[in-house]
This record gives sequence, structure tokens and C-alpha cells, in this order.
Amino acid sequence: MSKHIQVVWDNDEKTIVRWEFKGAWTWEEWYESTRYVLEMRATVIDHPCVPAIFDLKQSGNVPMGALPHARSAMEMMDSRDYVIITNSSGFVRSLTEIFRLLNHEFAEKVFVARTVEEARTIIARRRDNGEPY
Repeated sequence: MSKHIQVVWDNDEKTIVRWEFKGAWTWEEWYESTRYVLEMRATVIDHPCVPAIFDLKQSGNVPMGALPHARSAMEMMDSRDYVIITNSSGFVRSLTEIFRLLNHEFAEKVFVARTVEEARTIIARRRDNGEPY
């Protein structure tokens, strides 16, 4: 497990993964955490969708080269899943919008929320509406 990125199940049902970024994390830690999430996801293949909440409340600055690394991670994840970025800076919210504009195939798989609680509400609303992911 990474020193600066902790990945945990957000609920007992194992239907949401929460990433907690703390301090100055690296892309090496990002990929290590991504591989760990893929292992976690493989244990719940019966779930149609396992969204991820990225909590950046305690994160240091995002390392350089964010867009290609984000794309690589999105390409690795299950096609049914999506990500909600929370507690982010204006810079990260801008990067997220640029990422969505440049990568149309992922535009509906990356969202922004103010807090982890708001992210959970978005996930619940999507599930209640019967959205496919």
C-alpha cells in the first residue's frame, strides 16, 4: 500500500472505492494504487458498477503530467465504473474539465463534487435513477 495514497472500501457492501490522497504523492504510487483497486474490483465482479471517490482534501499538489496518467488509469478501469473527485482545488477542477474535453470517451466517467458526502449522494442518485453506471 502506498504511503501517500490509501485505497479502501467506502462501505461494507463493497460498492464504492475511496482513494485518500495525503501529502506529496507520486505517479508511481498512483499506479500502485490503481493495480490494488483492480484487485479489489475483481473480488466484486457481480457488482455492475463500483464508482471511485478521490478525496483530495489532504493531498499535496498534483504531480506534473496529470492528463496522460489520468487517461492511462481510466483505460485500465472497468468500463462500467466512474470517478468522482472531491475536495479539490480550482486547478484540479480545471484539469478535470480539460481532461473531459480532450477525452470524450471518458467525459461521463469523471465528475467533481465538493465533499465526499456530496459524492456519495451523486452515486446514490445515479443508482436510484437506474443509470447503467
